[in-house]
Amino acid sequence: SLTQAAEMEQVHHQTGRDDVFLCIPPLYHTGAKFHWMGSLVAGSKAVLLKGTKPETILSTVSSETLAIHNTVCLIFTVPFVFYGIFRYLIDSMSGKHDGPVDAIISDKPLIVCVLLWLATVLIIIYR
Repeated sequence: SLTQAAEMEQVHHQTGRDDVFLCIPPLYHTGAKFHWMGSLVAGSKAVLLKGTKPETILSTVSSETLAIHNTVCLIFTVPFVFYGIFRYLIDSMSGKHDGPVDAIISDKPLIVCVLLWLATVLIIIYR
């Protein structure tokens, strides 16, 4: 049953009340549904993104971007953006920051992520 599957996911991932589950795939994807239900069974928080558009990611390698920057290597900056957004979302859900400015100023992993993203963009564009 769905309840048993959700409980199995909760046990498998050792989800507790203090955890925050970030759900990116659409909920019609069975795996995402089970993970999400497992976090609810545990009583933890779940963050459901409204939608992830592949077009946004692919715009880093679009013909327009290629014409402007003469490179398709900007796709390598996407992991930094994902990490930064997800870190901020999860930290915000747990109440660690008062807002984005506080997070950028005080969260060391986020600061490192932003600096690495900036360095990667500058190296790719100005190499």
